[in-house]
Amino acid sequence: MSLSRICYTRVDAPDPARGLSIGWQPVNVGQGLSQDAINAFTAMQASNQKSPQFDAEDESSREVAQLQVDEGSRTAFFTRISHNVGTDSMGRSIIFADAYTMPEGEFLADPAALAGLSDSNFAFAIESTRSVPAKLQYVDAERATLAQHVEALGLDREQYRRLVQAVVAAGFGSSRRPLHIICDCRQETIFHVMMALYGGLPSSFRPKLSYSTYATDGANAKTLVFDRRVAGSLDAVFDISNGESNAVSDFSLRKFEQLPFIAYAPEHLEHEDEIRQFFQGLQQSLEKLGAPDSIDLDVLHLAESLSAEVSDDELPEKIDDLLLAKIQSDYVDAKIAELLQRINDHDIALNQWTAERLQAKLTQTSNQALKTQGLKWFSTKLRALARSSDNGLDQAAETMLQRYPYPNGSNPDFSVIRNDLESSEEGQKLLCAMYDKALEALPGTADALAQFWQDIAKLPSPGELDDLRGKAFAKAVDRLIPELIRQYREPQQLMERSKELAQRVFGNGDDYVTKFEAAVKRQYWERFQISSVILDSKYSTYFDPVEDQSIDKSLTVKHMMMAYDAFAQHDTEECFRLFNNQAEILFTELGSSLEENDKHFIADQLEQVCIRNSRLLSFDAWIQIARLLEDQQLHRNAAKFLIEQRILKPEQYFKYSLENSQILQDREQLDALDSELKECARNRDETAKTAKELLKIIQKSRQKPVERARNNTRGPAHRSGEHKNRPAIAGNNARRADRQRADNNAWNDWPAGGPVDQSFDDASSKPRPADDFPASPASPAFAPKGKPKYDPTYPSSEPEPEPEPEPGPEPGPEPGPYTEPQPDKGSVSDSEPGLLSKISKIFGKKR
Repeated sequence: MSLSRICYTRVDAPDPARGLSIGWQPVNVGQGLSQDAINAFTAMQASNQKSPQFDAEDESSREVAQLQVDEGSRTAFFTRISHNVGTDSMGRSIIFADAYTMPEGEFLADPAALAGLSDSNFAFAIESTRSVPAKLQYVDAERATLAQHVEALGLDREQYRRLVQAVVAAGFGSSRRPLHIICDCRQETIFHVMMALYGGLPSSFRPKLSYSTYATDGANAKTLVFDRRVAGSLDAVFDISNGESNAVSDFSLRKFEQLPFIAYAPEHLEHEDEIRQFFQGLQQSLEKLGAPDSIDLDVLHLAESLSAEVSDDELPEKIDDLLLAKIQSDYVDAKIAELLQRINDHDIALNQWTAERLQAKLTQTSNQALKTQGLKWFSTKLRALARSSDNGLDQAAETMLQRYPYPNGSNPDFSVIRNDLESSEEGQKLLCAMYDKALEALPGTADALAQFWQDIAKLPSPGELDDLRGKAFAKAVDRLIPELIRQYREPQQLMERSKELAQRVFGNGDDYVTKFEAAVKRQYWERFQISSVILDSKYSTYFDPVEDQSIDKSLTVKHMMMAYDAFAQHDTEECFRLFNNQAEILFTELGSSLEENDKHFIADQLEQVCIRNSRLLSFDAWIQIARLLEDQQLHRNAAKFLIEQRILKPEQYFKYSLENSQILQDREQLDALDSELKECARNRDETAKTAKELLKIIQKSRQKPVERARNNTRGPAHRSGEHKNRPAIAGNNARRADRQRADNNAWNDWPAGGPVDQSFDDASSKPRPADDFPASPASPAFAPKGKPKYDPTYPSSEPEPEPEPEPGPEPGPEPGPYTEPQPDKGSVSDSEPGLLSKISKIFGKKR
């Protein structure tokens, strides 16, 4: 036994040899006491300098007894303080405190060794307290049993239980009021009370049991105060004489019913060994909990419940007790994991408060078993929430995202939950609902979409997954394609980059890669403006990478290019047939999908193509082209257009064309031309005069149908009457001269400049790109790099050079303008070919 001694008083005369100075100070400090213990004792006695109001029974001795365990120094002090040792030089009362000390561990194991010291062991002078006496005197030298201590107090089992409850309430109650024990205050009585309490409470509770024979204040306040009588009406009191107490409230009584250790000693009073074993087991549980410095009722209840058997019905309550514990230890977490595993196995529900506490515990614990069981519990909770109501699935998905924000694939805890949910169809639907909500807030970047697609690709494939993939694909189309079109304006590069991006996002899912490419084409054409098309040979295959037969704009551009490429055919009938077919498709089959402005633009572009390739068009072809353009309201008067293009001229060529035209053989077509010429004649512009001359020719042709038919078999010299004014020439030479003169006149009267090259050099006719389209093929950014590509399925659209006409004899004088030539009475043979074949060649009309 390690007993030490320490005293405290005021020193008036210094004693350097003993280390004493003037003033209040500890004296006679025993060997082995720590500085913490010395400081704690000094602080205790500093509050004892003021004398209490002594009872009459103590007025002569003026002594106070105190027992206390200092938690900081882990030292127990049993002290007697005398307020009757005299005064200092200034007349102030002096106290002398004499204390015996013992380490806390020894005291808790055998409290009687300190608390049982009799009054005879104490003295109140420096000279008589220098050491621990060789032989100590004890109140109870025989060491009575617990039952004997209780019997000595005159308490029955119920009164003893009330005493224990009152002391527990004083030590752990919310008010923390000291319990006033009313008794005779003899040392023997106090000792029996303390030993009855030490035997009826766990050893970890003993440090909280402190007492004083008079009330103390502040930090020196004690749990128990032994009084001879009740001092105040508000004091918590237990009267030893009758076992009555006012210290325990009804609430505390209900709580104590849940703490079996409080009633264990009173119920097993005759079996002290069982009591001792019970409290030893409880102490072991407390040590497993981490041996907390501050023990409270919850911890004691927790320690008690850890060793008890728990039924399934008690699981929610018991796990809540563990979660409410104020201490954290791996032992507690392991116990929670055991209970939680049983809760998961039996699918037992927890109330909202317990669930919240468990959720908080799972975020703090380092116990792997608890983490695993907690994740399984969370998965079970999510499934239960999903089937709880109509919108339960959405609530469960939102709860999962709050716990594990997306992207969560790299979170190992989420992986455990996902694996658990994937094992059932119900869980699969829940995962799809979670990913659906995550998709709503997902950034529209390629990396984010690729990661999302990879995450959902690992899911099983119920119907909900197909919908989820469709939504993810729609978001990729909405967010990625506009940027692609903005960044890559050239179709070939656009489609190459689109395929690369689609493979990056959708992996090897060829179906979605193909769908993505189709969506790129669709959005490309949605933004495309027909007015940005340039009909030029170097763009004939430019739009092939984005061609889509299901999109009207794509078809429109394709047929515009095909109409342009028709003139690559050097056969006049074939080129016009191909051109006319494409124009028919553009204005008939696709016309309903075109805006009026687009129709006008297309008609204008086709007109320019025809003008540039006029040498390949016959008179009848020009009539049909004029009618086509008139139908598209580009030109409201076809005759005026033909005059402006010098197709209709009041010379012998119009007579020839009129007589040989298959279209104008139709009376309705001729009447239409007549009507249009009359409208031109009424105008006050340059075409009016020509129109009037042409009307005269038509009028004469109507009046002389027979003569026109006869002249159809003669040469131009006979029809003009020129043969009458020149000398007779031998047959072949005369006919050759007539044919040469007609050829020269026809060539000179062809539209200015002769045949026009197909290259689009007229800057004024180039269309301007629409503002909302990135750029037209005419802009530098849109122009294809390197050598232009040509479609190998068509011959080159560049025209072959027309051979120069062979030189002949100088032509004779031209007939006067707009005059009907007189028939020639010469001997030119009508059956010999020559003039008509050359005119046919010039006008592109084969005979």
